[in-house]
Amino acid sequence: MSFVRPVVVILVLAAGWLTAGGAASADKERRDARRAAKAKPGASADDRSDTGADLKEEAREAAEPGQKNAEGDLPALTLRDVIRFATESRAAVKEIKDYTALFTKTELVNGRMINQVMEMKFRTKPFSVYMLFKSADVQGRQVLYFEGRNNNNLVVKETGFKAIAGAIPLRLTDPRVQAENRHPITQLGIANLLETTITDWEYDAKVEGDDVEVQFFPNARLDGIPCQAVQVKHNKKLSELKYHMNRIYFDKETKLPLRGERFGWPKQPGEKAPLLEDYKYSSLKTNVKLTDADFDPVRYGF
Repeated sequence: MSFVRPVVVILVLAAGWLTAGGAASADKERRDARRAAKAKPGASADDRSDTGADLKEEAREAAEPGQKNAEGDLPALTLRDVIRFATESRAAVKEIKDYTALFTKTELVNGRMINQVMEMKFRTKPFSVYMLFKSADVQGRQVLYFEGRNNNNLVVKETGFKAIAGAIPLRLTDPRVQAENRHPITQLGIANLLETTITDWEYDAKVEGDDVEVQFFPNARLDGIPCQAVQVKHNKKLSELKYHMNRIYFDKETKLPLRGERFGWPKQPGEKAPLLEDYKYSSLKTNVKLTDADFDPVRYGF
């Protein structure tokens, strides 16, 4: 996923399952009205139904005759439902050329939990990243990566007595880099966060015998930002399944992914699932017209 550093953030999922009521004829009328609104050019947000309701309606229409969930009227959401739901976010991400953000990460690396916070500049083409670390233990560290330059190495400038070494080029596979990161810097960014999650869902959907529980939270919040969240949980441990659960949060307005979490399998039944990865992008400002100068080591005194 996209990825190089988050701090643990407490987030309240505000909201529960979407419901639909009424007789079959009323359901059909609502569906027809929604489709008409979506087809009409320039339809306002007030003309459209809640995305979560549409997600449930899609699940209803795709269900086999007579299929019902525990509620007795709507089929349970599937991985295919949320994969389709994520396509809207995928379209939004493709419009992003660059951005700045506060990037936080929590990662379990070689049995050690790494918590880091960074100010970030990110550009998609050429793939470029600049990070200024804010975490107390490495505060002031700067890391820069510019695809095609610096021999495709990271360029690192430490603080304190380590700064004497000046700018340090490091291979992406350098043990010093891997000691603090589960993934290389080339897997960082909101696009990678989204694509990795969709890839997980697509793979899991093909696993035979998977007992999967998919939940949609239409009124989640992240640092006060209205979001929609999807949680995928596997209730039966299978060798083909890498993660017990993953969760992703989408900005309700922009549709951009803001946070992604992955959890491993509990060692014993009933135990809490261990957090493996948590990546969050806050204070996100997109298409700010970053240039090569924003990824030049000289600019930052390397």
